[in-house]
Amino acid sequence: MKKGIRNLSLLLMFLLAGTFANAQDDATATAESDDKTKDGATSIYEQWHDPQRFRLPPAVNQLLTDEVSPAISRDGKTLIFQSNRGKTWKGYSLYMTTRDDNGKWTKPTALESINSKAGDSTVIAGPFLSYDGKSLFFSSNLEDTKGGMDLYVSTRESLDGEFGEPTNLGDVNTADYQGFPTVSADGNRLYYMQRAEGAENTEEGSEAGTEEAESKKSKKEKVWCYTAMVSSRSADDVWSTGVEVEGVMNEDCSKAFRIMADGETMFYTSMREGAKMQGHTKGIRADAKDFDLFMSRMEGESWGEPMAADFANHLSAEGYVSMAPDDGAHTVMYFDADMNASHEIFWTLVPPGFSPRKVMTARGNVEDSITGEPVYTIMKFENQTRPSLSYDRYDDKETGKFSTVITEGNVYKVSIEHEDYLPYTFMWDFTNAEEITNLYQRVRLVPKGVEVTVTLLDAIDEQPVDAKLTIKAADDTSIGEIEKTGTGKYEARLDPGQVYTLTGEATGNYMEEVDTLDLTQAQFGDKVNKILYMLDATKIKFDNINFRTARWDLNGEATAELDKVYQFLTDYPKMKIRIEAHTDYRGGDSYNQRLSQNRAKSALDYLVSKGIPATRLESEGYGEAQPTVPNEVDGRANQANMAINRRVEFKLVR
Repeated sequence: MKKGIRNLSLLLMFLLAGTFANAQDDATATAESDDKTKDGATSIYEQWHDPQRFRLPPAVNQLLTDEVSPAISRDGKTLIFQSNRGKTWKGYSLYMTTRDDNGKWTKPTALESINSKAGDSTVIAGPFLSYDGKSLFFSSNLEDTKGGMDLYVSTRESLDGEFGEPTNLGDVNTADYQGFPTVSADGNRLYYMQRAEGAENTEEGSEAGTEEAESKKSKKEKVWCYTAMVSSRSADDVWSTGVEVEGVMNEDCSKAFRIMADGETMFYTSMREGAKMQGHTKGIRADAKDFDLFMSRMEGESWGEPMAADFANHLSAEGYVSMAPDDGAHTVMYFDADMNASHEIFWTLVPPGFSPRKVMTARGNVEDSITGEPVYTIMKFENQTRPSLSYDRYDDKETGKFSTVITEGNVYKVSIEHEDYLPYTFMWDFTNAEEITNLYQRVRLVPKGVEVTVTLLDAIDEQPVDAKLTIKAADDTSIGEIEKTGTGKYEARLDPGQVYTLTGEATGNYMEEVDTLDLTQAQFGDKVNKILYMLDATKIKFDNINFRTARWDLNGEATAELDKVYQFLTDYPKMKIRIEAHTDYRGGDSYNQRLSQNRAKSALDYLVSKGIPATRLESEGYGEAQPTVPNEVDGRANQANMAINRRVEFKLVR
């Protein structure tokens, strides 16, 4: 009976509240309009002396249902929240509403791609939109949870796309409670609340695993207290195991820890002393004790003393703050409040002393300075003002593009150390928003050393030879990083300013090929192509030297051919030549033997006179014993054939 009377009273209260809904909408529109005009500035500052908060319209705050934990997009036009509308009091789902061009909030729609994974008593709670609007973080007790509540994320390809299936955040979650995540705008630090050790709730039928800790101290009931935790995202997009935030927010019974876009301002709700101290000016009992909003800001590496957010604190319990950093000239804050019958979502303007620091999106791309092609690499973003907020991140593998969010008051050093390129560093100085200019950084990496391509080809037909390549520096040390990219093709990066020795070795009848590569004039980033010609001994042939009858002196044709032999021996200093001389059949055997030896010696002496060591030359005379063609044809001496047989031949000796 008491419950029925209570519900009837509540119904009458909300009906009366509904009559003022349009007026509240008008107040919202007026405040937002004034917020964007110079003439409205006075009324805005007056509000901070006489704080007001505005309830979102009935389209969002449905009668007798909870609307909790608002998550506002960066432009203030999309709002996601949790509600138990259409479910049991213990079950919560996610809903989304948008603000049209007239400033009106549309009827919320359920996020079915996420809600469909839950039953009537499943809690899907604490939504949070990433700064780019493409990732939705939340907590839930879905089937794959490790404990009471786990943290999840759903992503979408575009701002008007649908969020995909939830993904458990992995190592962040434990067998205990993790809930209500928020993420810094740069996407690198995840803050959430975890059940504080020793916390308990004796309220009968309490919603264990949800955010509900709305019991009042004045009721002398025990409440849930939570610990602020933080997890860091690796360059490989893996969230680390959470650690306790070292700050004042963990010194009292607190919850609803919400990091703002700057990553340095945190709002949370706490039962610590110090809130509503101006109660006599607000018409609020000064001794009212509840969960009230506080703000702590990171100063240097430490979280500063909390400030009571009394511009939003009323008699009810407030919590779960969300702010739109890009929604007009002044900061708008959304939060929920316990109105006894249910939780509702409100908004208010934020005084300058409580507004988060400004943030900006900084972008760029990484490319090869020679080819202009994208370079996939890890980048170190070092916050030199607050080193604990530094992080590593990869650029896009396909495009080389990167983006991050930087916060006012910080200096960032961005560095790249890639194994194939010279180190690269640039700075983003955001200590003064008016002076920062390089919000787009084109990173042009200079390749380390000289990019050398060596191709090994057959000296005769110029086809690739499957040979081994060795490269040695001037100190005779081998260069280890040589990549074989195809048959007879190698690539290496070599330091400029040196002369290198290239050696090609192949199986079969190929001779070892040695050559030099002079990079004394090369510069970093240059590309050099080098060809090594491999010689197959079986393919080397020189024309025979022919002599007049009974002569061994060299004519012009003979010396021209010997010059070719000389050049070959010069090019291949490890090769030897065997000189074999012959005669026709005229004359006696001993005469022809002496004649052939003289012809062989004539060729050898010529090559020695040109500078070829005699140790690389052999000579032999064979007389008439090895004719190339018959000396007689049809029983008669053939002058043409005999001229062919009067010859010197050259053969390679390995």
